[in-house]
Amino acid sequence: MAPLATSARFIRTEMVDVLGSDYIELARAKGLSKREVIWKHAMRNSLIPLVTLIGPMAVNLFAGIGLGSAAAVRRNTKTDTILSIIAVLGISIPSFVFAALLQYWVGLKLDWLPIAGWKGFSSTILPSQQKMIEAQYGLDKPIFIQYVTYLWDALHFDFGVSFQFANQEVSTLIAQRMGPSAQLGIQALIFGVLFN
Repeated sequence: MAPLATSARFIRTEMVDVLGSDYIELARAKGLSKREVIWKHAMRNSLIPLVTLIGPMAVNLFAGIGLGSAAAVRRNTKTDTILSIIAVLGISIPSFVFAALLQYWVGLKLDWLPIAGWKGFSSTILPSQQKMIEAQYGLDKPIFIQYVTYLWDALHFDFGVSFQFANQEVSTLIAQRMGPSAQLGIQALIFGVLFN
């Protein structure tokens, strides 16, 4: 029940945020019905966090429960230790690799990636510009090649160039924000230990 409540909270929060966007106001000003505004314009963008949640939840559901149950039946044995190791690897590896691939695939299929879709965005640039951008970022290659390239670059801490922050390196942006994030994480850990 908790994952369902968490998912509902994320969807609601994102929907409230999306409904305050300029393009929603424009859709309302064009005279579209409330139903059309919500289902055709707001819902697509507000479901993006849900896809981010569903990927790891699906992996945990299929990989973790069976192995965890088998380990619980054979407690404090060699089998328990082996199954615990397999369970940890069966959760972490699929969560980081397969869940990310699932999210990327869903993003492509539902046109949530900037170059692949967002009907308003793709209609604001010329097809030749779109092909140039796809070639620049490697989006013209097969999805498997894109994903292997992403994993290889991530292994070397090369996260590419930011779309949002004027072509700055993403690794530089992460490094700049690491200090405050670590401080907040440590404070939350201390607070959790003291008041738990």
